[in-house]
Amino acid sequence: RSSDLTNDDDEEALVVIRLLDVLCEITSNNEQLQCLQSCPNLLETVIDILRLTHLAGKQSKNIFTAAHSMSLVENVSHPAVGFKAHLIRLIGNLCYKNKENQDKILQLDGIPLILDNCSIDDNNPFVNQWAVYAIRNLTEHNEKNQELIARMERQGLADGSLLKSMGMQVEDQDRKS
Repeated sequence: RSSDLTNDDDEEALVVIRLLDVLCEITSNNEQLQCLQSCPNLLETVIDILRLTHLAGKQSKNIFTAAHSMSLVENVSHPAVGFKAHLIRLIGNLCYKNKENQDKILQLDGIPLILDNCSIDDNNPFVNQWAVYAIRNLTEHNEKNQELIARMERQGLADGSLLKSMGMQVEDQDRKS
């Protein structure tokens, strides 16, 4: 259903993505950021939406599935392009110098979710950079979040098929056992 949206669905999706974009911009301003950082359910809702869209993208091929074609021609006009990147940007902003929100993300198991979005994704331009930004804000002066990441085990190399198609090769330089 998410790949064949009707006009009404398109309009609703556009409103949601624009509101999310406004929230991202507002939280980039320190004065408004502090107000939104203290909204009780905002961070939980954003994590829930990110988890649902990420799961939807893994369960079937749709606009939330990470695309590695290096061509934005197919779905560039789809209203949900950039949605996950905006969600992660908002999480990063809400956790900026805010220990309570950093701890809430840990409690909601959001760090692995954010790290799972550190990849090239044509449907979410700059998602990798926003994920790095969010992790930076989640770990700043927060030993528990730093320890969680330090305890994570390496899962292996990322899929190198996109790089191979560009004539590049993935090489494992850290062969520690």
